[in-house]
This record gives sequence, C-alpha cells and structure tokens, in this order.
Amino acid sequence: GTQDFISQFTQSPVVGRNLEIASIADSIERAKHGSGEILVIEAESGMGKSRLAREAIQRSISDKLLVFQVKC
Repeated sequence: GTQDFISQFTQSPVVGRNLEIASIADSIERAKHGSGEILVIEAESGMGKSRLAREAIQRSISDKLLVFQVKC
C-alpha cells in the first residue's frame, strides 16, 4: 500500500538544503489548497537531485497528494 511506497523513500534527513526544502514545503501547501504545482529539480551531476526529489515525493504522498515523476 501507500506506506510501503513511502517507506522506500525513507532515508536520512536532507542536510544543507533549507531553501530547497522550504520551496518544496511551500509548493505542497499550495497544492493542498487546490493549486496545481510542478517541481523542477535541475543541477549538475552529483548535486543531490535524486535525494531532493525523493524528499519532495515523500512529503507529497504523506500529505495525500497525487504525484507524477518524470526523469530525463
């Protein structure tokens, strides 16, 4: 179920990404109030994009939001 899906994303806390986490939290709050939101995470290789995406997904699913993920 949903908990199993969420648990696969559980990892250690995100460190040093306060601005990015705040932006994700703001986007989630807007989505919870009916605003459509798209998060784009882009950076050089090795900069933690995947970890940040997992955090955004985990938080969104925890708030019962619908999540679509696209990777390039």
